[in-house]
Amino acid sequence: MNTVGMTAMFMIGLLSFFSAERYFVGSSSAIVLRAVAGLLMLGAIAIHIWRWRGFQKTEKKNAARCEVLPTAWKIVVGLALVAWAGWQHAIKDSMNSSDAGRILLGLWVVPLVTALVAGIGIELAAYQTSKDADPTRISRAGQSWTATGLLLCALVALNYAAVRRDFSRDWSYLKVTEPSEATVNIAKASSEPVTIAIFYPRDNEVLPWVEGYASRLVQLSDNRITLKITDKDLDPLDAAHFKTSRNGVVIAEVGTRQERMDLGPTLTAARPLLKKLDSEFQRLLLTLTSKPKNAYVMRGHGELNPNTSAGMSPLDSSKLLEGFLRDQNWNIKTFGISEGSATRVPEDATTVILLGGKTPLLAGEVETLKEFTNRGGSLLIGLDPDKSQDTLTAWLTTIGIDFDKHPVGNERNHVAATRSPVDNWFLFTTSFTGHESIKTLSHNEDKVAVLAFEAGSLSISVDAPEANRWHVTETVRSLADSFVDLNRNYKFDERLERRGATALALAAVSSSASTPDGKPSKIVIFGDSAAFSDGLIRNPGNLAYISDSMKWLAGEQALGGKLANEEDVRIRQSDNQDLIWFYGSVVFVPAMVLLAGGATIRAGKKRRPRDDQSRETGKDTEV
Repeated sequence: MNTVGMTAMFMIGLLSFFSAERYFVGSSSAIVLRAVAGLLMLGAIAIHIWRWRGFQKTEKKNAARCEVLPTAWKIVVGLALVAWAGWQHAIKDSMNSSDAGRILLGLWVVPLVTALVAGIGIELAAYQTSKDADPTRISRAGQSWTATGLLLCALVALNYAAVRRDFSRDWSYLKVTEPSEATVNIAKASSEPVTIAIFYPRDNEVLPWVEGYASRLVQLSDNRITLKITDKDLDPLDAAHFKTSRNGVVIAEVGTRQERMDLGPTLTAARPLLKKLDSEFQRLLLTLTSKPKNAYVMRGHGELNPNTSAGMSPLDSSKLLEGFLRDQNWNIKTFGISEGSATRVPEDATTVILLGGKTPLLAGEVETLKEFTNRGGSLLIGLDPDKSQDTLTAWLTTIGIDFDKHPVGNERNHVAATRSPVDNWFLFTTSFTGHESIKTLSHNEDKVAVLAFEAGSLSISVDAPEANRWHVTETVRSLADSFVDLNRNYKFDERLERRGATALALAAVSSSASTPDGKPSKIVIFGDSAAFSDGLIRNPGNLAYISDSMKWLAGEQALGGKLANEEDVRIRQSDNQDLIWFYGSVVFVPAMVLLAGGATIRAGKKRRPRDDQSRETGKDTEV
C-alpha cells in the first residue's frame, strides 16, 4: 500500500471515531464505529511500521527514514484521542472547571491540532518524494508545518480564554460606576431615613447591575440607606406601599415622599439609564433630601439659550446645563423684563444666572442684581470678551472685580479642535485653588481640566469702593505659559505681551454684617460663558465646576464631591464581530503563514535546477 492509501485509511478511521462521538453517542452504532475507527487507524500505523522494518532490512536507509514522520504524526493523533477519552471522563465527574480538567483539555487539543496540521505538510512532502526518497525534504516540511500547528493552537487558546474567562470590563458601552463622592455625601446628609426599593425578579438580567451599585451605596453611606430587593408579583404589599404596578423600577423613599426611576424590564430598555446610573440616583436623593432651590436665568440680551435650533452653535446653547441643574433639584425659571428683571428679584430666588449676553443689561437690571446681593442673594455670571456688558462690569469693578476683554491665548498648550490658529484661544487648565466653590477640582487637579474658549481674564482690585465689604478669591487660573492676546492675532508677541497665569474665574463673598438677615451674599464669575455651553459642559471638569459652584452659592457645599463620569463613547460588539475576530485570527493568520511559506518554497525550487547544473559541470554559477 502506498503513502496515499495509508493516509486515506487513517483519516477514514479518524472521521469514523469522531462521527461516533458526535452523532451516535449512546447507541450500538457508536460501538461499531469506534471499533472500525480503531482498526483502520491502528492498521495504517501498523503498515507504516511494517514498511519501515522492511526498508531497514534491505538497507534502504533513506526510504526507512521517509516512513518515520508519517508514522509519528499518526501515533501522536492516536495518543491525543486517548487523552480526549480521559478529558471526557473528567467532564462526567464535573471536573471540567478544575485544574485537572483544563490540563486534560490541553493534553488532547494541542497534540491533536498540531499533529493534524503537521501531517498535512508531511504527507504532501512524502507524496512528492515517493520516487527519490528524500527524508530531508520531509523533515523540513514537518518542522514548518509543526510550527504552523503550534501557532494555530496558540490562537485557539487565546480565543478560548477570551470567551470562557469570567471577568467584566468597566470601559464598555454599558458602564455602571461606583457611587460618586457627591452621591454618598447627599445620602449621608439626609436628616431622615432613606429607603431604596428595587422591583425586579431575582433572575432578571438588569438586577445585578442595579443591585451592585445600590449595595455599594448603602455600604459607603454608613448604612444610612435601607435597601429592598423585591418583586411586585411576589410582594404585593410592597408594590402597594411604593405605588407601583410593574417591575423594572427603582423607588427611593424619605418619610412620606417618594421618587422613582423607570429602568425597564430588559437590558435593552434599561441601558440608557444604566450608563448614567450614578447621576440618576443622585437626582432621586437630591429631590428627596434637599430643599427645592430656584435659579432665575436672565433672558432677553442674547444669553445662552436652551431652545436650540437648526444651525445653532453648541457654544450658544445651555440646554445640557439647565437639564443638569434640574437633576440637581434646581427649579429653572426665566428672568427677563416681563418677569421683573428691572424691578426686583423674586423672594424665592436662590440664585440668579447670567451667561453671556450680546447686548448690555439695562441700568435698572444692574440695580436689581445689586439689590439682590444686598439682601443675601447669590449670582452666577459668565462673561465674554467679544460681547458688550459694560453696565454689568462697571458694577463688578466697584466690588473689586476687573474684567479684561482681551482673550487669553496659549499657542503651546491648547485644545487642537480645528487645527487652525483659533485653537490658541481654546484653553485647558488644571490650575485650581482650594476654594470651597471648586472643591472637586482642587482635589482632582491631576485628573480633570476645565475648558474655555475665548475667555477673558479677571483680576482683583483692592482699591475698589466696596472692596472692604467683599472678599474676592481666585479659583481657576490659566496655565503659566498663557498670555493675554492684546492684538487678537492668536499668537504671542514678545514686544507687546507677556506670559503668565491669569485668573479665569473668581468667587466673591460679602461680609455677614452687610445683609439684613446676616446671610452672606455670594458671586461666582467666569471669564467665558462658553464654558457653560453644550459644547464644553460635557467635559467632566466643567461639569464639576458648575456643580460645586451652584452648591456653594446655595449653601450646600457639604454635598459637593467628585462626580461620576458615566457617559462613555459607545462601544458596539456583536456576535458577528466575534466570529470575524475568531476566524480572522485562527484561519486567516495561519493561512497567510502558509502562503508565505509556499512562496518561499517555490522560489527555492526555481533556483535549485541552476544550482544542480553548476555542481554537475563543476563551475560556479554567476550571480
